[in-house]
Amino acid sequence: MKILILLLFSTMLRAEVFVLTERNLTQMSLSSNPTNEQIEAQFLETKIKAQELRDRFGFEAYSGYQNIQTNERAIVPFFPIYNQINQYQAGIKKYTQYGMVFDVNTQVDTRSGGSAGAQALEFVDVTTTIKEFGIQVDLWKDFMGRVTKSQFDNLQDLKQRDSLQKKINQGAFVINMRK
Repeated sequence: MKILILLLFSTMLRAEVFVLTERNLTQMSLSSNPTNEQIEAQFLETKIKAQELRDRFGFEAYSGYQNIQTNERAIVPFFPIYNQINQYQAGIKKYTQYGMVFDVNTQVDTRSGGSAGAQALEFVDVTTTIKEFGIQVDLWKDFMGRVTKSQFDNLQDLKQRDSLQKKINQGAFVINMRK
């Protein structure tokens, strides 16, 4: 019996003191309310969608290489045949929220070959360089960024809705707890 009393007394010494007040109960209940966590998850989902929408408007780099080799023969003796063709391309695209895409690139075309016949010519590394600046405008879906602007506006409205819903649910929870 003495052991049981000592064990009970030692347990009481280690016990945490919790003052039972309305404020403490409200704070404890709000911190462990699954509805608040669900609303926070919706808010974070909306935030992720907004970030994904912004990420669509970054820069895009691209490049390419093409090698063509042929063993053709000229039908006409003085007609040139290119048996080695190398083409290179590198560029950058920038997507904007106004339905436009800016494209800056350079292309290089290098050819080697020759012609047959009495006046045979030999071509070695004949090069053509093209520098290009382009603008693409979406005239159908996103002319002047109409669709993109509405997507941004919808996401802002969703963020506001989520924050208001969180306040409403917290208030309703506190009222129900007080009952």
